[in-house]
Amino acid sequence: MRRLTCVKAGDKYGRFTVISEADKSNTGKRRWLCICDCGNERKVHQYSLHIGMSKSCGCLQRETIAENRYTTHGMTGTPIYKRWRAMVSRCRPTAKHCRHNYYDRGISVCNEWKNDPAAFIEWALANGFREDLELDRKDNSGNYTPENAHFVTRSENGRNRRDNLNVTYKGEKMTFVEFAERFAACSLSAAYHRYYHQWTLDEIRHTPTRTKRNLTL
Repeated sequence: MRRLTCVKAGDKYGRFTVISEADKSNTGKRRWLCICDCGNERKVHQYSLHIGMSKSCGCLQRETIAENRYTTHGMTGTPIYKRWRAMVSRCRPTAKHCRHNYYDRGISVCNEWKNDPAAFIEWALANGFREDLELDRKDNSGNYTPENAHFVTRSENGRNRRDNLNVTYKGEKMTFVEFAERFAACSLSAAYHRYYHQWTLDEIRHTPTRTKRNLTL
């Protein structure tokens, strides 16, 4: 009989991450408290973890079923389907680069959308989806739900970022994106570049692209 290796806190089994040992089952078998990538906690038998019988709280199976539903209809790989995948992925605890902006702030995807891309796709098609628009939340502290989501342009989405750079120009407070769109004599990326190289707002406004001021844009 194969000897099982010791389970310890921090071990990863599928989507489960071990937190600590839990109480034994009614049959006396060892169990471990685990947290799934989706945030749900479960008590899982040690043997099930080792042999790969338990890989998630059930979310993996639901997503697989949902994805297969659209694979058969040719939706996998389409722009609207990619929006669904990106939305769900960035709200998981495993989203390394944006976890602090979503999962750590309690931002999640409603079950209606998370468990069924069909529901999201139907909503998106009925609410102005276009490939050139981005999915945004009306309330930046709220979840992804039909009531709180809408499609906006990239600049509109930029204005809704909670880490926006805010400036005051001619006595008027605004985001830097708004300032650049209204006043800058260059592109938004060039305006940011200039700002972080300590140009004044007046210089950014009145200096056309390719004019030299200790750097060439």
